[in-house]
Amino acid sequence: MISLFDQMRKTKLLKHYIVFLSAIILFHSVLYYPLYLFLDSNVLWRNSIVYLLLTEIAEPLAGYLYFWGSFAYILYVGVRFSFKSTLPFLIVYSVGTVLRYAIQNVCFIVMMGFPLWTNSLRIFDLVFSIVMDLVILGFAMLLLNLVFKSKRKSSEGEGLIDTYMPFERFFHLSNPLQKTAFLMALLPSAARLISRGYYDIRLILAGQVPTGVAEIFLMITYYITDVLTAIVGFLIIVMMLSSFRLSEVKAHMENDEK
Repeated sequence: MISLFDQMRKTKLLKHYIVFLSAIILFHSVLYYPLYLFLDSNVLWRNSIVYLLLTEIAEPLAGYLYFWGSFAYILYVGVRFSFKSTLPFLIVYSVGTVLRYAIQNVCFIVMMGFPLWTNSLRIFDLVFSIVMDLVILGFAMLLLNLVFKSKRKSSEGEGLIDTYMPFERFFHLSNPLQKTAFLMALLPSAARLISRGYYDIRLILAGQVPTGVAEIFLMITYYITDVLTAIVGFLIIVMMLSSFRLSEVKAHMENDEK
């Protein structure tokens, strides 16, 4: 039987997660994407520093944060409470994923002036993006189950989470919680590599082959950057896990004082 305190913590985490995802969707789909369409359709803006910062830094960072933050919440709830407790978070993630791409395509229809269904390739991209995000979530849950299923038999709740926290150091992959965080951080990087490869192959098939050392070097740099972002993601997930635990410890102390 779950305690009132645990139920309150789960509810609070879920509310925070909804706010977190809503903020990313607001930026990514409502603010960034319409601005991107506007700049991309203008030859003068397409080569500007603003366009470069938006497309090469802001957009990828928002996309990665969507995954990293989600994994931090799901990993903490799954280990601290139970796998079943992650269900509301999985639903929010799934609904958020559909909304994120749906809003983007509504913006595309409004700003570009023709229906989405007239462009079969764009419909494929929409479905592909949603499916990929859900597949990433599936792999994240698989990792969580593989690493912690057997460990749940001997310990539950705070007893289990306290086995691995507080962390002795950031990079300590012998700690199952940190190992799972690292593997989860690899997932969006791998997905972006696949997506980038799909896009580059499509360009090559269309005849747009890299024609110089600089273009080839730039393409390789993008792929290397995608791999290195996994380290950043790991650190962010670990810091979020630590903040969740610290917040809960403080709440425990305040509850005991009452």
